[in-house]
Amino acid sequence: MDFEPYREHFTCGEAAIRNKIARKLLNKSKPAPPTAIACPSLLRLCCFESVLSRSRTLVSKMPFHLPSLNVLRAFEATARNGSVSKAARELNVSAGAISRHIALLESDFGCQLLRREARGMKLTEHGNAYFKIISQAFESIDRGSRHLRSGTHSPPRLSMGLYSAIATEWLAPRIRQFHAAYPSIGLHLSAKMQSGNFDTDEVDIVVTSGMPNRSDLHSDLLFQPKYIPVCSPQLTDHGATSRTLRNQNLLYSTREVAIWNAWFRSADGEPIDLTGGWKLDSLSLTYQAARSGAGVALGELFYNIDEIVAGRLVAPVPVVLEHGPPFFLSCRQSRKDEPGIVSFRRWLLDQAQQTGRAIEGWIAKLPRARQKATHPPNAG
Repeated sequence: MDFEPYREHFTCGEAAIRNKIARKLLNKSKPAPPTAIACPSLLRLCCFESVLSRSRTLVSKMPFHLPSLNVLRAFEATARNGSVSKAARELNVSAGAISRHIALLESDFGCQLLRREARGMKLTEHGNAYFKIISQAFESIDRGSRHLRSGTHSPPRLSMGLYSAIATEWLAPRIRQFHAAYPSIGLHLSAKMQSGNFDTDEVDIVVTSGMPNRSDLHSDLLFQPKYIPVCSPQLTDHGATSRTLRNQNLLYSTREVAIWNAWFRSADGEPIDLTGGWKLDSLSLTYQAARSGAGVALGELFYNIDEIVAGRLVAPVPVVLEHGPPFFLSCRQSRKDEPGIVSFRRWLLDQAQQTGRAIEGWIAKLPRARQKATHPPNAG
């Protein structure tokens, strides 16, 4: 009998081997030999036991007793995402295939690894312990593959996923300094309207809004958003108030609607109707329009402090609003000590700290009454 068709099943438990090989044997369409006519069940049983015996011999000779890679990928993706459907989308397979892989793995080990709850899939005690091991193994394989793919003597090249506004308004003007300090490290910036994603993007470092809720990531605080209206010096009205600001052409993107309302509630207790303003596609476009004198944008001090200090932008109503979750710089825990990532993280965090000190120094010079709005009780 040709034994190769059954090799894929040898990494399963014996019960799984029996069930699967038995199904294959019972579904054979080849004509039975003459001796099988009298007692086909006996012949098939003998064949089955022969295959199972040889499977035990092969398994015992294997250096590693591992489930299939597809099964492990299905389990790792489901455990990390907490969802079968999300794992299926990530791996580009059906949800049914993911469920079957997990069921096969649980049958192999003889214990439950994941249980379904109202909010998705949750790891059991056994599943959590195994997930940690599998995650580390995949990360080691990924690290080794990256090393070989880039060449052992090639200079490191980092890919970073981040929001478009951070890339264009804050990081891009500073990139030259990084290249001067670390000329051997290549850098690729992937700027999007949302944060980078380790699961769907080929990135080494990401910037996220809020602390990532993942144990496999190392995260550092980058900055806490603080907002203030900004405009071109040519629009400056030294007697401007939040009331008079309502009559100006207010610039905003979809994301800024809620923050504009939070700022006006902080400044004078009432929300703002933005229907008379200009809606633009991105935060960077609102800043560009403000620089040209087209109206008043809601500035993020982390992005705008250099221009405010230099006088290229002004704050007509110096009420500062702290709003929204802080931003974090994240990389995989297993890679945080790689030389290229260490150098870039250290440089970027140092730049962020310098920006933070500049912001605090500028806020400290505002009139005391204005500073009280920095931490409003209802930031929205």
